[in-house]
Amino acid sequence: MDLKFDMLIDEFIDNLNQSCEPIVAISAKHMLNKLKRKSINRTKAIEIFSNFDNYTIYLNDIAGQIYRRHNSSTEHIYRQLCDFLDIQWDNKSLYESRICRLDSFDTQSLDNLDEDMRKAVLDHHDQQSKTIEMSRYYVDNIKATSEQQTKI
Repeated sequence: MDLKFDMLIDEFIDNLNQSCEPIVAISAKHMLNKLKRKSINRTKAIEIFSNFDNYTIYLNDIAGQIYRRHNSSTEHIYRQLCDFLDIQWDNKSLYESRICRLDSFDTQSLDNLDEDMRKAVLDHHDQQSKTIEMSRYYVDNIKATSEQQTKI
């Protein structure tokens, strides 16, 4: 697809429908409608769709549809859109969003859960930490920088 020049949003969405799962096109159209976009080019598409925070902000009101009806997630949609635009999806934006979610974890809320639920929440939290540590962005940038500073 050539996004060098502006194209109407409907044309962009048609291209997405041909290349991605239907929920990706639905989500992209929803985001672009919220941004009141009439047209888009490659530069603007990359600016909008490579920032993971935009998915959290603009897809919040259709999250139920994404998760239940389409058995998907915002990260899955994000990855497909980045692949569609031929940009690296495992980037700083996704890394920072994941870190923010981990940092906002409230251990006091665990006190109100039964033992099985507490274990499930902690297991999920640990899995999220491992996902971050195995991410390409973390390995290439954060871990590498940390190791270089240790050598100095």
